[in-house]
Amino acid sequence: MSIEEWQALIRISIHSNDVKGAEECLDLMKRTGVPISAEAVTDVIYYHANNANIAETERIINTYMTGPATDRQQHLHVRAYLRATTPNTIPESALAVLHAYEAKSNPPAMNTYTSVITTLFSVRDSIANAQAWDLYTHMRYVAHPIPDPFLYTLMIRACASPTFSSRVAEPERALDLWTEMTVDHNMRPTVATYNAVILACTRSGSKTYINEGFRLAKEMIESHKDANGVPTYVPDQQTFCALLEGAKRIGDLNRTRWILAKISNLMMENRSPNTSINEEVMMHAFHTYASYNPPFKRELAPLSDVAKDDHQPVSSSTSTSATDAKSRAPALESISFAHIAPQSRGEVLAEVDTLFHRSMTERTARGDGPFDPSLNFGNVDMSTRLVNSYLAIHYKHGTIKAAQQLFNSVFEKAGVEKSARSYKEALERCLLAPKRDRADALTFARELFAEYSSYETSGKEVVNARTIERVHTAFIRLLALTKNEREAVERVKAFVAKYPPATLRQQDPKPAMRSTRTSLFAARPLVRMSSIVEVPDSHVPPMLLFNDLDVLHHRFVHIGDMDGIAYIKYVCKAYEWALRVRRDETFRAKPLVAQSASESGEEDEQDI
Repeated sequence: MSIEEWQALIRISIHSNDVKGAEECLDLMKRTGVPISAEAVTDVIYYHANNANIAETERIINTYMTGPATDRQQHLHVRAYLRATTPNTIPESALAVLHAYEAKSNPPAMNTYTSVITTLFSVRDSIANAQAWDLYTHMRYVAHPIPDPFLYTLMIRACASPTFSSRVAEPERALDLWTEMTVDHNMRPTVATYNAVILACTRSGSKTYINEGFRLAKEMIESHKDANGVPTYVPDQQTFCALLEGAKRIGDLNRTRWILAKISNLMMENRSPNTSINEEVMMHAFHTYASYNPPFKRELAPLSDVAKDDHQPVSSSTSTSATDAKSRAPALESISFAHIAPQSRGEVLAEVDTLFHRSMTERTARGDGPFDPSLNFGNVDMSTRLVNSYLAIHYKHGTIKAAQQLFNSVFEKAGVEKSARSYKEALERCLLAPKRDRADALTFARELFAEYSSYETSGKEVVNARTIERVHTAFIRLLALTKNEREAVERVKAFVAKYPPATLRQQDPKPAMRSTRTSLFAARPLVRMSSIVEVPDSHVPPMLLFNDLDVLHHRFVHIGDMDGIAYIKYVCKAYEWALRVRRDETFRAKPLVAQSASESGEEDEQDI
């Protein structure tokens, strides 16, 4: 048999999931003296790597490979470790194999680095994200000085969710990478690259960079056309979502309505098959309505002192509610909107109620059938975050009583469950209630906090530490504002008992890959983009500082309760001291010695 026939037999065996037969073919080739090609070994490695079978992958490498590993075999070897890594954990073993190949003066291909960096960015941990940036810098130093467009796109997209700052995005770094890619190296960007840089600009929240994001979108559409004037780049779903990210941060409702109309036109013309008004688009649109400030304010408008029909005094509240009721009554019947944005809070609520109602009815009308472009909102699936964004509009533009009624009914109506964010946003709305509505807000807040306490202990969701802080802080501050100081202190005591300050001192050990010792040879990045002081700690337990308890402290000062003042001061100083100790111990921490898994990975590489 020729080598080509052996390879065909191996490929057929792998295609039929007969890996044992493929390995028998390799054994026969080895015993009969037929040269084993790298492609034949790669096919078997591919099967084991896709199944996350590290032991079999390395057995094939050590048994049948006679020369140095090819780029494809290195990539599959690292992939086996990535597939075997537990989700949302740092792939330390894959990093060890990657650096072991570097130590053999045979660095992997760029797509291997890209896959590892992608995995690190997918881990919701600041250390993992910082390690991704460090590995990117290290790769350019030791292996591939010029990234490819795909890796540039990945790093630009990472700038929209930064690790090293408290800002929402890092548009400066994203634009630097964009300029380096398109100008310095003259690489042609893709639609994904445009989407990434637009998202990094619009998520910044700065009006200057948001306008730059819209300018880039205009450049993508108008600056790249063929001889017939047809755009080379067609905006897709992610393009519109990136633009909506910017519009909602500055409350630009006109742009949001224009984007919704543009998507609707694309759906009707079928020019972009994967573009539609879906749940994410509506969530961003609702966020824009929540941040929108209508120009007309009812309290600034002059009202008539005498009614025209009965010559009786008309109160401002009655006039306002009547106007809102009249404007919102036909809203659910309407299927079109005015060209201008809503001019009052009542019109805002009427428009979003119509949008939410149409989203539910058209999605129900579609059912399980194929998507119908004539149903503009037929692709909007109900979700918890969509309902939360809808409620945020009523929190901003409606009354506390109306928000309470809607909160208690809309989740069941939409068929979704509440989340910790639902309770947090509702409690913070109660905290912002005007003085005349604080009694109703307190009643609503007690119900919310009772439900949240049950939800937190149920284990339905791993609640973020910062969310826990904000929920308790909002409730404690509202109790203090309504002069329920004793109950507020009891809530503080319950929080301290559940999350004692001593837990802040307990932290994970420093991984060996985060060592900052200068070295020209090590199984870690030799050059870094981040320092120890730039990487935030994403595992700090819940705590209460003075900014959270200042209202309660001021209430105790006002009534002269010295014991309450002393206790609040003790709690704040205890958490502050524990946090300072945690920071100092983090700076002094020494990296752990490489784990046995990493060492075994390096030993396996010696046989390659």
